[in-house]
Amino acid sequence: MDLSQISDSPLTSFCMFILCLLLARTVSGEIDRQYLACVTKTCGDGQNISFPFYIENQQEAYCGYPGFNLSCNDKGNPVLKLSSDTNYIVEKIVYDNHSVHVSNAAFSETNSDAACTFTRIKNVSLPAEFQLAPDQKQAVLLYNCNSSLPEKLLRHKLLAGNCSGDDTVLGMFEDDSDLDSASKQCKESAVAPVAVDMNGEGMGDHIGIEEMVRKGFLLKWRASDCRVCKESGGRCGFDADTFHFQCYCPDRPHAKQCTPDAIFLNPVLSTASKYEACKPRNCVNGPNISYHFFIRGAGADFCGYLGFQIHCKEDKPIYKTSKRYFSIQDISYENQSFRSVDEGLFNDSCVAPVQNFSFDRSSLDFSLYHADLYFFNSCNDSFYVNHTKSKVTCASNATHGTFVVLAPGDEGLNWSTIACESLVASPVQLETEEISRTIESFNHDGFALKWTGHSCAECRRSGGQCGFEEVIVYVSARMDLISGTAVTSSADRSKTQLAPISE
Repeated sequence: MDLSQISDSPLTSFCMFILCLLLARTVSGEIDRQYLACVTKTCGDGQNISFPFYIENQQEAYCGYPGFNLSCNDKGNPVLKLSSDTNYIVEKIVYDNHSVHVSNAAFSETNSDAACTFTRIKNVSLPAEFQLAPDQKQAVLLYNCNSSLPEKLLRHKLLAGNCSGDDTVLGMFEDDSDLDSASKQCKESAVAPVAVDMNGEGMGDHIGIEEMVRKGFLLKWRASDCRVCKESGGRCGFDADTFHFQCYCPDRPHAKQCTPDAIFLNPVLSTASKYEACKPRNCVNGPNISYHFFIRGAGADFCGYLGFQIHCKEDKPIYKTSKRYFSIQDISYENQSFRSVDEGLFNDSCVAPVQNFSFDRSSLDFSLYHADLYFFNSCNDSFYVNHTKSKVTCASNATHGTFVVLAPGDEGLNWSTIACESLVASPVQLETEEISRTIESFNHDGFALKWTGHSCAECRRSGGQCGFEEVIVYVSARMDLISGTAVTSSADRSKTQLAPISE
């Protein structure tokens, strides 16, 4: 069969024409304006604001859900107005479980007489979109109380000092047996929810009611779930005219999620959009994330290098290997290195890892001061090693012991291989020649890895943002002929390369 007949066929020409249309649209940057508008923003405190919330004057109203509009105060904090005249500082948003920690903004204002006054607050009035999260209690604040209080009520006084009687404030929980008698001694009252157990920290066990009121409370919200749209590569929003959820995609808005055709356009966003998307961001806590790294699921994988994806878990940056999770403590972009801590060991009461640390050595390597803690597990009495060893008591029993050895650098180990069930190496950082530290301190400090590859320094100095792209375009045309079936395809694959993104 003459393949030239296939390449000149009407169907092949039509497919190439469709490809040209797609590429023309790509080059011209005709990405859906709502998709471009609904990028994540921040007030300045490091919290990423996205659906259902949106920041007034920074994000369009359709990027959020009705009633979830935020403003930014002069300290760079997002502010939520729950009632017409009461503002609340947004301390922390947890998108995964639809909860937000807020505190009354009145407590953040400077008070020159703070030692003798307690800010007057009003009863909390929640709109329909929000409700108190579980484990909340109601604190009753009583103002303008008599200066000569019964002795049993003095323990409820919130502030000490030489204050006048009108400044005396009492605080107690609504189920306190003294509430009835205290109410008769005071002229005003307000009820404020407080978090007795803030994210499992047991707040009520170690701080007073005054501090609990200042720290605020947890809310759960009711709004459309953004997860499916976000996972498909879209950005969530809301159509106020139809009162329906929208998933904004590179091609157009969709009802629930982006289609594969829509995602085809995602890697070829306009330069300006990429520049904005690749600005440094974080997981609320921890260092800023930028090239070589990128935050997985943020819709901007092109901002980082392959294999350098960071996962945000409980507001912390996490680097994942095939078997373990490592919390990133700090990143030195100048030295191209980062320090990480094994999440499992950090939380374990008995430090005795059961798996070796492994990673891709093609782009990462240990730093100069790398050492290893070697854990010899379940060893019998014949165990021998040519280094000083310490017994891990919590992982040993009456007949078999677990031992640990610190071996800096390339020092070799000789040991009786048949005496132990397993050997596990855990990397640590050795800053000095002093090695008389505890196992816990080594593992809690973590270890450093350095990376190789393209440097972003020159791009950053020029005012750009770095990224990395691999563009793949495939076009195929199928022709069924009387004499048989023929398939013709055209593929253009550009080489992977560092892509400076300038404004």
